[in-house]
Amino acid sequence: KGVNFDILEGECVCFLGESGCGKTVSIQTVMGLNKKEARIKSGEVLLEESIIAAPQELLSYIELTVLTILASAGFSVTFNIQLKDIPFAALGGGIVRIVLILTSLAMPDYRFLFMTCAAFAAALYSEILRKEPATYYLYPAIIPLIPGDLLYYVALGMVWKNSNLITSYGPDLPLTLLGISLGFVVCSSTVHYIRMFKFAGKQVTANNPQK
Repeated sequence: KGVNFDILEGECVCFLGESGCGKTVSIQTVMGLNKKEARIKSGEVLLEESIIAAPQELLSYIELTVLTILASAGFSVTFNIQLKDIPFAALGGGIVRIVLILTSLAMPDYRFLFMTCAAFAAALYSEILRKEPATYYLYPAIIPLIPGDLLYYVALGMVWKNSNLITSYGPDLPLTLLGISLGFVVCSSTVHYIRMFKFAGKQVTANNPQK
């Protein structure tokens, strides 16, 4: 807490301290390699007067959501989404991003759970709009779920032969993919059984018309 220091160009600085005092966390924060326990709650990390790390604020979440909507709209073209359907496809990405933000703020240490919730939201949105093929609206909606940060840091750790990066981010990668898969399965199964019960109810009504 309260870390504040200046490093001038050409200077070489060494961090000394007992185990657990925050040396690694401070350096990772400066490098932008923030682990879960290294979130910046206040203050900024400056490099040549440019902000390279700062706490997430409401405005940044809004900007992130807008960028996600634009990204989903852009990928909709790649996925051959019809022009008239692109706004709905882009909206799906925005909704999933909002769910992802809210759930990650509610349970920041449980990536598996908040990724599962966001994947469930993506699948549910696709099921509600219902258009063939089944993945028509799903693919643009899951753009926010791509674990690009984990892939980047794990790959970076492998290139740098940095075991700390690999062990910090590596375990979250399969859990994230598992969470996304689970969200899809739970949603599709739930919707399937709901439709099955509704269909069965209609059959019963048809076979037993009121006199």
